[in-house]
Amino acid sequence: MMTDNSKKLMEIKDYLKKDVELARLGKTKERELVLLEGLKKYPNEIQLKKILLEVYFALYIRDTTNDYYKDLVEQTALELKNNENTKFFAIEILAYLYRRLDRVEEIKDDVLSLPTIWQSKTLLRPEVLKWEERIKAVQENFIVVINLFDHLLLSTYGREEVGKRDEILLKEKVIIDAIFENKDYGMLNHQLYNIYYRCARDQAYIKNKDKVIIYLNEMIKYAKEYDEIRFNNKIVNHTSFLVDRLVDNACNYIYSDDQTLIKNMQEELQDKLFDFVREDEEFKEIIEQLNKA
Repeated sequence: MMTDNSKKLMEIKDYLKKDVELARLGKTKERELVLLEGLKKYPNEIQLKKILLEVYFALYIRDTTNDYYKDLVEQTALELKNNENTKFFAIEILAYLYRRLDRVEEIKDDVLSLPTIWQSKTLLRPEVLKWEERIKAVQENFIVVINLFDHLLLSTYGREEVGKRDEILLKEKVIIDAIFENKDYGMLNHQLYNIYYRCARDQAYIKNKDKVIIYLNEMIKYAKEYDEIRFNNKIVNHTSFLVDRLVDNACNYIYSDDQTLIKNMQEELQDKLFDFVREDEEFKEIIEQLNKA
């Protein structure tokens, strides 16, 4: 006969499984409902609360004017900050939240008490592994380098004057190509799409039609590559030397929405910022490509 504790563990496992399935489909709102259902039955289950905080933050980022999710993020993070198993994650979320709310002093001491990157599990894990496991762990950290560079770049590129920001943004493409010399980008096609979108906007502000068209064509290229991988559940075996032990499996990723990048691009190009080029023949060709994709 199944004990009460065994039943509880099995049911929690089912909620976590449902959450993962929805996350891989980009169903963020549906994830919220599943997690709330689980917490209604097991209100003290810390694992469900931690994932719910992640979901709340994703929903808040979609619309930072939404006080409903802002309050839920803060309330949940403050609760989880008091638990040793979730403390660091809660501090991370609060740091991002309070920066947006101009309340950094409320979390500053907690952030400054954290270990440095040199004491992180991410950096030290390869040191305790051997052979193939170590090679793979090192290679995974090259992806961390790219994501860290992206994070830092987006925090500072705005200091450059409008019209020159594209030159700063394209430094990330240089980093990515240094690691992926075979252009086997896999899911990083999404990141490349975002780089060129910001470049296109930068040049649109100064009405540089030629560069805008170049960057929009790059966006289409990376959007198609990404959508092909993600929505066909493709597996990419990387071949570039620094990542040749890594595999990108679209089924293993968590997504914030269920929309294609092509659809995103169609919506983004409706911005009045691109009105100055809307009647241009090359721009019309880009719109036609998007409509046919």
